[in-house]
Amino acid sequence: MKDRKKIIVAGLCVAMAITSFAGCAKADKKPQALPKSYSFKADITHGELKIKADLTRKNDGNWQVNFTAPETLGDLSLSCDEDFCTAELGEISQTFDRKKLPLGGTINLLMSMIEQAENPSNSFNYDKKTKIMQENYNYEGEDFTVSFCKDNLYMVQMESEEFSAVITDYKAK
Repeated sequence: MKDRKKIIVAGLCVAMAITSFAGCAKADKKPQALPKSYSFKADITHGELKIKADLTRKNDGNWQVNFTAPETLGDLSLSCDEDFCTAELGEISQTFDRKKLPLGGTINLLMSMIEQAENPSNSFNYDKKTKIMQENYNYEGEDFTVSFCKDNLYMVQMESEEFSAVITDYKAK
């Protein structure tokens, strides 16, 4: 049953990737470093959990996350710097130490992986067929891949955690 879920998740990721790769221009150079400030929408799958969120990386290195789905997350927002995160839901707010968050927590995992990929190295792979550039990284002993399309962040995947985040509406600020 677990293998079947992995196959289904992988198949969905491939299908989503194939349909959206059509807009990628030819690029045979390494991806540019991400700007200090950018925003994007993320469609995140982590095991059976599915989340949609709007994320912003600010000039000072802080993150702002606004959850848009599922509805149970409603108006929940998260503001994080390298040390602390503050979760807000209406008038309720809670601040906690980011380093004490579970390393595999969905949003912390995504933010940490993107932080590592902000300055791509020269060890990327370029797929001429899909016109996607990919670079492999390691987070806490787990390998993950970051994909770029037209120098824009496109997808983050970690197979061991059944994690993928498809990035849309990427904008440098």
